Amino acid sequence: MKKIMVAGGGVLGSQIAFQAAYCGFDVTIWLRSEGSIVRTQPKLAHLKDVYTQTITRMDTPEGKAPQVWANGIADYANFDMSTCLAQTERAAASIRLELDLAKAAADADLVIESMAERAGDKIDFYKKLAPVLPEKTVLVTNSSSLLPSKFANYTGRPDRYLALHFANSIRKNNTAEIMAQPKTSHASFDAVMDFARQICMVPLPVHHSVTLHRDRFAGSRCRGEKTPRPAKTPHRKAGIRAKRGVSELVRPTGLEPARLRNGT
Repeated sequence: MKKIMVAGGGVLGSQIAFQAAYCGFDVTIWLRSEGSIVRTQPKLAHLKDVYTQTITRMDTPEGKAPQVWANGIADYANFDMSTCLAQTERAAASIRLELDLAKAAADADLVIESMAERAGDKIDFYKKLAPVLPEKTVLVTNSSSLLPSKFANYTGRPDRYLALHFANSIRKNNTAEIMAQPKTSHASFDAVMDFARQICMVPLPVHHSVTLHRDRFAGSRCRGEKTPRPAKTPHRKAGIRAKRGVSELVRPTGLEPARLRNGT
């Protein structure tokens, strides 16, 4: 995957776009109106400042504390302040904002839908997107409260559609919850897992029957279902800036072991 389209420039949409661009991907944000552009531009400028400040702090002794370090930016072993600052500058300069849906989706390898949690709006978007999307494109939703199976038949590519959900402040809370729906192909699932790794996320497969939740890091519950508490896994080894280990963040996936590669 090289070309990424993010649909929506809200709080998470702008963060996803900036993180992908920071990691070297060609990123376009599709927006509905000129007003959306006006609202998105300051978010991207703020993210540039946040990354710059975070990287600068990471180069100090106090910045190396686990609660400060941002593994979405770099791990301890590969951190170089000059390189990271240059990546930030390139990301800020390279992200394109586009109102024309066909132009935004042209030649996209991955489309990340990050729109408001309104089912009707998502369905309308998928119906408009389907005719202009290249055959190769994988489509994911960042929805945290709506299952991907609800929308699969509206996408025109149910075999290449699944959920990819990020936590807020993804440069620090660098996990990506990945949920296939019954029609998702193994190839699409694996491609999204690989993409998550390439943008410095820890991919966490989630069972389709579980609704993703924005506050998983706070130990919150999903639709009344109690969060299981298996044995802890040290979070620093996985590169997660959270008080809980990976095993406490992942619910039983129901996926066959062959698809859970590289310890994920």
